Amino acid sequence: MAEALRISTPLETSLMEKLGQLNSEALDYIGGDPILAAIKAYRDGMAAYNADPGQGEDAETVMRTYAIPHQVLEDWTLPAQTRQGALEALLLAVEEERECGASHLTLPLMSAALAYFEKDS
Repeated sequence: MAEALRISTPLETSLMEKLGQLNSEALDYIGGDPILAAIKAYRDGMAAYNADPGQGEDAETVMRTYAIPHQVLEDWTLPAQTRQGALEALLLAVEEERECGASHLTLPLMSAALAYFEKDS
């Protein structure tokens, strides 16, 4: 039991650090659009994951690369704040559907974009 705790603690710390970094990046977009920072973090994580085709899809690799940004987008509830943010959200939603089919990101991304466009109508 103690061994399992020692193994998971550094990973949890790393996850919290990454989440803090994502929150910090999103806050940098005040007056802009936080969804752009979240999408960029996800794309960066996916690029890091895909950079080494020899690695397996083990939990550690996924957590180290794209898992946290994916979770941030999966839990997204805010509307996009800018037209660019709405369009990027739609673009990523389409890409996810094409590549993965039935992606958990599609609904939150499309909802964020729709909320942006609905506010002007």
